[in-house]
Amino acid sequence: SKQGSHWLLTTKAGNRQRSPASVPLGQDMGNFQQGPQKTYFAHPTQEVKLAATKLFHLPTGSRIRQREPCDAYHTSISLGDVEYSFSNYGVSASRPWESHQEIKNQTAIFDMGMTDVPERVFAREVLPLFEPGTYDLLRKNCNCFSDCAVYCLLGRRLDGKYRTMERMAKCGQKRFWLMDGLRKVGFNYQEKEAAHDFKLDHAIETLQRTRSQSTSQQVMMDQPFCCM
Repeated sequence: SKQGSHWLLTTKAGNRQRSPASVPLGQDMGNFQQGPQKTYFAHPTQEVKLAATKLFHLPTGSRIRQREPCDAYHTSISLGDVEYSFSNYGVSASRPWESHQEIKNQTAIFDMGMTDVPERVFAREVLPLFEPGTYDLLRKNCNCFSDCAVYCLLGRRLDGKYRTMERMAKCGQKRFWLMDGLRKVGFNYQEKEAAHDFKLDHAIETLQRTRSQSTSQQVMMDQPFCCM
């Protein structure tokens, strides 16, 4: 399904001037700055965008064997003028679309909508789920982060086509085929112990509960105060 309006950004190496390096974020996002009087944090009520770049395609094999197509993507999101992406360094902030610049494929940019979720709420709810050193190519990758980020900011889920590899990794024989396919394209996958207990659906449920509680509190705050 289409993820809103979009356009393509060519990110072949050498065609663009490199932006400043991304900066990993800690729990206190309010202190993040690069250079004097320059901040990469957006303001409340900002536009949310999704960037997706195809990394590689794994051969699908015979349809008789029910092997679904498997394209691997790198995704990230932007809030205002700030890109947020997830890697083994944790969540990093940079200029859009710094994390895609080294990939020699076109990057599709999707307008996802507007959000009034402040950066501090985004940091409090999402960053603890994606700490440094917990990245795993299949269990807990950039697409898991983008899915959680989009849900936190907009209450929507990431298009399932960006999470095909993750779904296949959960399924018995498909997992064995996937491991073989990854080796053929140069990835010697090693499961990350720090990501072993991560479940994307559980993370979304956690964000959903937090979102519901925040909504309830806001409704209570909006009620008129009356004295009898």
